[in-house]
Amino acid sequence: MEKLFDYPSPIMRKNDLVKLGIPKGILEDAYYEKGQRLACKQNPTKRNSPIVFDTAKLDAWLHKRISLGAKSREMHMT
Repeated sequence: MEKLFDYPSPIMRKNDLVKLGIPKGILEDAYYEKGQRLACKQNPTKRNSPIVFDTAKLDAWLHKRISLGAKSREMHMT
């Protein structure tokens, strides 16, 4: 599976991923998805701590999301 983005680091902050071109809303969907294991607060004890993402897991999650979107569009067209 080809990487969707060229991630400079294996762990990245949300703001840095937005600068790469990933929409903020998509990253927030990933972070707030129940049971996810790809993002967490850098310091969970601080309310305003930055959210950090495991870029390998994020890339896999993005591939899955794109695949589900394509299947959904196919179902609506038939």
